[in-house]
Amino acid sequence: MSVYWNWKGKKYTLRGSRGAKPFVVNVWPRYQLDRDEPEIYEKYCYARMILHHPFVNDPKELLKHHVDWTAAYQSDCLDQANPGHVHVDSLPTSCNDDGNEDVESDSEDVLDDDQDAERWRAEWMEEAGRRPNQSVEMDFENLGGRDLDLQYDWIENSPDQALVSTAAKWPSEKTKESPNDSIQELPEVDWQKLKGDQRNLFLQVMAYCKELKTGDDDQPAPLQINVDGTAGTGKSFLIWAITTALRELFSNGGDITYDPVVRLAPTGVAAFGIRGWTINFGLMIPVKEGSDFNQLGQTSLARFQTRWKETKLLILDEKSMVGRSQVGRMDCRLCQACPQNSDEILGGMPTIFFGDFAQLPPVGDSPMYSDKPSGYRTALHAEGRCVFESFKQSVTLNTIFRQAGQDPAQVVFREALLRLQTYSTNSADFELFSTCFWDVLPPEEKADFDDVLHLLPTQVSVLDFNCWRLVASAKPVLRSRAKHNHKEAKNVKSDDAEGLEKEILLAEGAKVMLTHNLWTSKGLVNGAQGVVKKIWFDQGSNVRSHLPAVVFVQFDGYSGPETPAWEGISPSWVPIVPAVARWETKTGKQLTRTQLPLMMAWGITIHKSQGLTLEKVVVELGDKDFSAGLSFVAISRVKTLKGLAFRTRFDHTRLKKPKETETMLMLKKDIEHRNLLGFQLNTFGMDLSEYVFLEED
Repeated sequence: MSVYWNWKGKKYTLRGSRGAKPFVVNVWPRYQLDRDEPEIYEKYCYARMILHHPFVNDPKELLKHHVDWTAAYQSDCLDQANPGHVHVDSLPTSCNDDGNEDVESDSEDVLDDDQDAERWRAEWMEEAGRRPNQSVEMDFENLGGRDLDLQYDWIENSPDQALVSTAAKWPSEKTKESPNDSIQELPEVDWQKLKGDQRNLFLQVMAYCKELKTGDDDQPAPLQINVDGTAGTGKSFLIWAITTALRELFSNGGDITYDPVVRLAPTGVAAFGIRGWTINFGLMIPVKEGSDFNQLGQTSLARFQTRWKETKLLILDEKSMVGRSQVGRMDCRLCQACPQNSDEILGGMPTIFFGDFAQLPPVGDSPMYSDKPSGYRTALHAEGRCVFESFKQSVTLNTIFRQAGQDPAQVVFREALLRLQTYSTNSADFELFSTCFWDVLPPEEKADFDDVLHLLPTQVSVLDFNCWRLVASAKPVLRSRAKHNHKEAKNVKSDDAEGLEKEILLAEGAKVMLTHNLWTSKGLVNGAQGVVKKIWFDQGSNVRSHLPAVVFVQFDGYSGPETPAWEGISPSWVPIVPAVARWETKTGKQLTRTQLPLMMAWGITIHKSQGLTLEKVVVELGDKDFSAGLSFVAISRVKTLKGLAFRTRFDHTRLKKPKETETMLMLKKDIEHRNLLGFQLNTFGMDLSEYVFLEED
């Protein structure tokens, strides 16, 4: 597109004469410099070439012998072989008027941005009127309202109503066939491969449960064991090994119809990681509770006691994310589950807590180890603290398996992570991590990170990054606004609406994350990641005011049934439909929010990543660890050093120990206490000769 400009004095004017010289070429849409996105960078290189290189008839003349515009731009503009070729605009960099102006009869001043604000102009008209060197700002607020978005016909691209309705009913029908509380399939594990203290803990559980199985009147006190293990120490493997062995022990040689081990975790991702339940689901604890923690009603209580009737062992994973008040709720519920032992801690349920208190602490609650009095839910906090103090045995798993391997680089990475956990990295550790800075990675390694998850320190940085990726996708964007039953519900944050957002942005091809636990046993959990493949609306609906009927997402790790052979839909795509969150105000008003349980997820917060194991990740640490363990959690998500990249540089002081807070001092005191507890295997006189382990390397 050619635009006619004159430079008079120190100001540009737009010429109206047909004979004016074509002075500036504008390109629309405006492409961003992003070497991480090959498709976008190719378009950027094309724009730079036609803006700064003369051609006669066809811009392709500028390609010469090159295979694409990226290669042409690199060769003709960036390589040192042409040092004299520099892309510097010959146009002045300022459009400000200092009063020196030569007014011509056929000239028209370029209006300031705030002039004629009420006059609507299409995007291409705005771009055509852009002054030379005027900066391009991303208007994320306009996503869903751009020409590109409004001109896409979502209804036309949805099938007939019968098929839309069928797809919308499919998720609820399938979850009824395989409910979350059915016995879950575990990965195949061989307990013979357990090592070190893993073996002793395994043997302790087997000895205890063998003693239980005898039915003797003189039963031992319930197991209450704390297990400390940092990321990658094989906690999940050990949990599955214990579960598999106990299923075999209590099956009596036949098929077992119940799971003797209940595995709980604070989040959906962590629960799926151990093939278990979330605490809220497993113990019927409301996500959004009222002013009091209420007992279960008669019908719910009967169902709850049936669920726990045959449980022999409770395992809690990711204990660092579980606060004192939540442990207090667990105690209350388990006393209801086991009324015959309601005067005992956790209802007399044998329990093992797994996790690493050096990782991120609970949100909106005090860590278990905190001895600081609380002014909020005092009784629950006190009960939770009492439960944690009742654990008289403690085991520390020291062998790292996630970063396992005898490759020298892996050994060094493993040791650096252990020091990072305690903020005691040395200069060699920092040099190791600095090899992952983005600006030092060779092009072929950068290409390996083209489409991997980004971990970012704050919600604001996550939103900016995800919106930027959405714009860069150059796809039509849909803004989905939640439906509320009352205006009061509109102002409620997503955390208080069961994870449902007030509005979300979607596009086909966008990376998304589930914000609701839909089908935990099959991997459809809060935190599950996937890619939007199709968006369907009900026929006759209004795209601007109605929610999509179905959004098809291809999820990583989904293990449920395939969808039918619907036209244009892959069997691996899962239909996600709007969910309804219900809650009650302090005055008793019933509120609801209806929304798709999704959010953009090219990037997520570091806190949200706890419990994930990733092949590759790009990390932005931010200025400081605003929460103890932030850097360690982010960096330890990957299995190898080659799977790690840092978006921006930082110096060694960024990894140094911050000023010790009151919470850090309490943790230090608790570590000393747990080290003194120790662990001593008690076989209870049971024969354990059948459990023979492989020789250690």
